[in-house]
This record gives sequence, C-alpha cells and structure tokens, in this order.
Amino acid sequence: MRQRILIRGVCLALTLGFLAAGQCLLVAGESFAATGPGRTDEDDGALYEEYDEATAAALLDDVIEFGELASLVHEFNPTVKDARDAILDSIDEAEDTRAGLALERRDSEDRMDDAEDEGDAEGYAAYAAEEQTYRSAMGSYYNQIDRLSRSLTSTSMRQTEKAQLKTAYSLMIQYETQRLAKEQAEKAIELYTEQYALLQTQQAAGLATAAEVSAARDSLLSAQASLKTSEISLQSAYEDLCEIVGREPDEGVTVARIPEPDVSSLENIDRETDLKYARWNNSQIVTTKHTSAKTTGDTKRKKATIASGEQLVEVELNAAYQSMMEAKTGYEAAQASYEAALMQMNLADVKYQNGMSSRVDYVQDEVTFLQSQTAWENAKLALVKAIDTYYWAVEGYLTINI
Repeated sequence: MRQRILIRGVCLALTLGFLAAGQCLLVAGESFAATGPGRTDEDDGALYEEYDEATAAALLDDVIEFGELASLVHEFNPTVKDARDAILDSIDEAEDTRAGLALERRDSEDRMDDAEDEGDAEGYAAYAAEEQTYRSAMGSYYNQIDRLSRSLTSTSMRQTEKAQLKTAYSLMIQYETQRLAKEQAEKAIELYTEQYALLQTQQAAGLATAAEVSAARDSLLSAQASLKTSEISLQSAYEDLCEIVGREPDEGVTVARIPEPDVSSLENIDRETDLKYARWNNSQIVTTKHTSAKTTGDTKRKKATIASGEQLVEVELNAAYQSMMEAKTGYEAAQASYEAALMQMNLADVKYQNGMSSRVDYVQDEVTFLQSQTAWENAKLALVKAIDTYYWAVEGYLTINI
C-alpha cells in the first residue's frame, strides 16, 4: 500500500480561541460528496485510516468549513497533492526496484551455496561478487527511499502547503465578504424599492419633496449596482475556493459561514513567543542566514542585515497586532450598536403592528436597522481579516526590506 504521511501543517481556529499557531478543530459532518479534481476514491477511503470517522466524513461532505481548510488543502489541494504524489510515485518505483534486486540477491546467494557445495571456487567468487553488487544497489535504493520519505515533510513541502493554505483562508474570507455584500444589497433593494414607491405616492399628495424621492431612487440604483458587482465577485471567489480544496464548482458544494471570532481569546496571545516565531519563519531572514559569508566583512554585514530584519519584523508584527486590536474594538462597538438597533427594531415592529407608525416610517426603521446590521457584519469580517493577517505574519508572511 502506498505510504501516506500526514503533515499536520497550520490552521486558523478563530472561533475556538486564537492562542498559538498550530491549533485546529475539524468540524464533523455527515453526507458524502462526489470526488473532485484533487481527489480519488482511493484518497477518500484512506481518510478513514488517518482520521476518526466523524472527521473523515466532514472532510468528504458537501460543505467547506473554515475549520476544515488546513486538512482539505493538505489532502486535496491539486498543487500539494501533485507534489506529494510525485514523491510517493518515486518511492513506489524505488521500492519495486529494490524488491527486484532483493530477489536477484537471493538468487545469487543460492548459486553461491550451490557453488560452495560443488567446490566451484571460481563460480563461488563470481556469485559472491554479484551478490555484493545487488546488496550495494539495494542499500542505495534504501537511502533513496529514505530521502524521498523525508522530503514529504521537508521545508519546501511545508512552505508549498502553507502558501496554498494562506490563499485558501483569504479566498474564504473574500467569499464571505461578497456573500454578505450580496445579501445586504438584496435586502437594501427590497427596502429601497418600497421606500421609493411610498415616497412617490407621498410626493403626489404633497407630503414628500422631490429631493426625498430622488434620494430614495439613488439609493435603489446604488443597491442594484452593488448587487451586480457582488454577484460577479462571489462567483469568482467560489470557483477559486473550490479549486484550491480540490472540488468542482458544479458539484453543488456549499460554503459554511465563517464563525464569530472568539474575541476573549485574543487577550491570551503570547506576543513574545509570536515574535520569536515570526522572526524564525520569515523567509527573507532565513535566506540571509543561509547566505555564505567568506570574509570577516561579509560576516559583519550578514549579522547586521539579520539584526535589521528582526527589528523590522518586530515593527511589522506590532503593527499587525495593533490593527487586530483596533478591529476588535470596532467589532465590539458595532456589536453593541447592532444590539441597540435590534431593540429599536423590535419596538418599531410593535408600534407598526399597533398602528402607531406609518408604513413609510416603518420602512425607514428597517433601513436604519439594516445599516446597523451591515456595519456589525462588516466589522466582524474586518476582525477576521486582521486576525488572519497577524496569524500569517507569525507564520513568516511579512514582507520586509533588508
């Protein structure tokens, strides 16, 4: 059976407590999906050997979950899978060759024994040399298999997978952003259409101004334009997200909502440890460290460059942290405003149902509530993006000029 090695990689657990790199929760699912471009039936079955039943089922269902991205990318991303399969194919070929050499070596050993029994010293020496050649070749293939196996968890493979995973997180956030924009535009169109019609009626009765009618019309046209834009962007993000996790867009795959971020867990971030990892993971610093220094002057310049890079990483990581905390503050404020707006909307419902407000006033209350709800949802995604940026900065994705 083909060797399979699970590289646990990195994953972003926003809703579970953003504590440190490397934590991940896989959400259990139930139904099974068709096999996508990055998947085979053999791969699907093998998942049950690597994961518990609930987790394997979740990875194979028709829903892409935020908490599943790390495993989906590892198992089914075409780039990652092709790179891994190429290595595994080479291992298979080397193992087959080594097995064939083992048979030949055993045959030489048998002939050696026969020559020895027959007193054929010349034949014995020839077969002994032949057996040693096969033994040496087997050792070479053993070393080759060992090197190939280790390459499955090499830095290059990990970086390839991390890059794909980073893109997957970005695409899912992008998809969620456009989905919200589409839903907000659809609701706005519904409300502004009614508001525009009501104000036209009021204008005819001398109860609304032309400016009010024009403003309502502009709001409606703006919402309609936003809907068209969001629909195009949503479809593009959906197709790209499906591709990166090895699925076909026409398979009926759905994308789950990004859960609410666990704001309280942000207080537990170990910034000192994160800074250490951000420096250790930064590719520019790593490259500089591996640059040869032939003279004393070269060594001094190399050390100065590394020190400068580490300082820049600290500055950039601090900036990402501050942005994240500002996004957290904005999210909490927007959430409080939304909760207050919800109470006002509930009150508006009661007033309208009891005939204490007009339809025009009630629709305006709905518009005001939609604006508050939109602000809260957008603040949530702003926080998710900020956490994502900080997380990947820790993983080494910071561009610095050194």
